[in-house]
Amino acid sequence: LKDASKAGEELLSVGGHRQFTLEAWVKPSKPSGPSAKYTIFSKLNEFSFFLNANMQPSFMREVVPAGTGQAIAFATPAGDTVPVGFWTHVAATYDGEKMKLYINGSLATTYGKAENSNTAIPEIPVGKESENSFLLVGAERVAGKYTANFEGELDETRMWDSPRTADLLLQYANRSISADPATSKLPPSLVAYHTFDEGKAVAISPDTTGAS
Repeated sequence: LKDASKAGEELLSVGGHRQFTLEAWVKPSKPSGPSAKYTIFSKLNEFSFFLNANMQPSFMREVVPAGTGQAIAFATPAGDTVPVGFWTHVAATYDGEKMKLYINGSLATTYGKAENSNTAIPEIPVGKESENSFLLVGAERVAGKYTANFEGELDETRMWDSPRTADLLLQYANRSISADPATSKLPPSLVAYHTFDEGKAVAISPDTTGAS
């Protein structure tokens, strides 16, 4: 997903302590397996929002400096999982201090200073525009290859540049985001949006290069 208005700058980056919301409808087709994960959103050297091996919504954020392999990762509690074969709405938000994960509009877990050994959550490295820096939906890019593909279906994937509340997540989960009739523009805080109304995506080879 490429934000044309920011071409030449950071490309849909959540680096530093930028606030954001990532949300999507997900329908996994099979369990991810003991060592696998299903990626919902990812950005190289910044973050990955995914379902872990136990089908728990999970978030991993890189820690500055970039490329050191340091990261913070957390997931919803063991009982808060995404069922196979059913549509579930999931979301991750960050308000500059705390990360939150939601399932069907209900807060599942919070990760902040208290959960991070009483240490404030570090900054995310700011990704610069390059072939590898695109925001990806449904996969991660590692060593020039796509991996951790989402096995199943994704719909209504959205990225906002502000933390959405539980009420807003619930209010808009079951509807498409419409343009303002007066301006024919989508809300300015909605920086990336895919409805997938064109039909089902075609699977790509792990060696294919490009971006969504």
